[in-house]
Amino acid sequence: MINPMLHSLVIRATCAQSNPAIFNCSSINELSSQQLLSDALNVASNLENLNLKKGDHIVLTIPCSENFCKIVYGCFAVGCIPTLLDPATPEADLHECVRELNPSLWISEQPVEPFEVTPPSTLLKNKIQEQPFEPVQIEPSDTCMMLYTTGTTGLPKGVPWASSQLLSHIQTQKNSYKKYDIRTEFVFFSHLAIFAIAMGRVAVIPDLENTQPNLISIEHMLYQMKVYGSDYVFASPALWKRVSEHCEKSKKRIDFIKVISTAGASVNVKSLLKLKNNTDNASIYIPYASTEVLMPICCISLDDLEYLSTKGLSSGKGIPLGCPSPDMNVEIISLDNQDTNKFLANNEIGQIVVSGPRVTTEYFKRPELTLNAKFKLSGNDDVWHKMGDVGYKDSNNVIWFLSRLK
Repeated sequence: MINPMLHSLVIRATCAQSNPAIFNCSSINELSSQQLLSDALNVASNLENLNLKKGDHIVLTIPCSENFCKIVYGCFAVGCIPTLLDPATPEADLHECVRELNPSLWISEQPVEPFEVTPPSTLLKNKIQEQPFEPVQIEPSDTCMMLYTTGTTGLPKGVPWASSQLLSHIQTQKNSYKKYDIRTEFVFFSHLAIFAIAMGRVAVIPDLENTQPNLISIEHMLYQMKVYGSDYVFASPALWKRVSEHCEKSKKRIDFIKVISTAGASVNVKSLLKLKNNTDNASIYIPYASTEVLMPICCISLDDLEYLSTKGLSSGKGIPLGCPSPDMNVEIISLDNQDTNKFLANNEIGQIVVSGPRVTTEYFKRPELTLNAKFKLSGNDDVWHKMGDVGYKDSNNVIWFLSRLK
């Protein structure tokens, strides 16, 4: 099979009524699925000419843009692994990550001293081809993308994402919000633009000088959402808090959004309820996931979060994450990490562990960390991941978050 993300784009590009794949708010430009596919296959051909091959890592440090999407999909076609590593990582940590990664290519618009980088134009230059590039065949277990963690608890860790895990993610996300008829997604994170395109949505790329939640121009951002499309928006709790405050001051509303999604287990219920007061149309959801386990593990609506939190917090029960997704298994193990073959009973507090089709299997070249974070049960090949969160499962199968383990 070819990469499932690329396969989704191929199907979309051959559809007679295909909508744009990308809308760029900066240039007010639409990029069709056909053109994105053509440009991606051109990138793949250029990568092949540079002797890049299946399994090679390519570091990408370019902002969310049409070029980012073209290069990632080009990597998918040739079998290279687009790897997202923050160049603002502390110098010593960055050097260590690059040493272990040993990338074949680093694509960046800006210099990253002292590393050698290649401008995106090298891969985007047009090449006359008699036949379009033929995508390589891959296996479901093959790594097709990799993200490095933020490194807030130490050296950033590379998390390889297999094609089967990405396919499960886009299928589950698409089905989860099917009733809302999501056609556009306003994207703040580069990799989410790739997922949006694979789900058949138009990835709306904002025109923002800064995407940090505390620095974004909220008024400018909301204008773009309203005019160019924002059926689905995933953003941090900090950004949604600023949106709520802006709406209260300006007396403006956000009725143009269909689904508001936000990250973080320890969300502020009151802040989200204030946000809800500024829209009559949007449904608000809080998925639970991590870099090591693609969303959703659990997902809870604001209505259920409010109801359970009102009951739970009054007696110190924590924050509800919702019931596990039907294809995911969530259990609790003891906090001492000693016995992973014994799950705790309902309402017993311990560490949250997860298994299922969206659980990654390793940290890149970190066997000791993999051994500490992953485990298997006797006689079973399913990989379980320790989330590093303290919580419990109640008698109704609702998972509750209490705190981070550290």
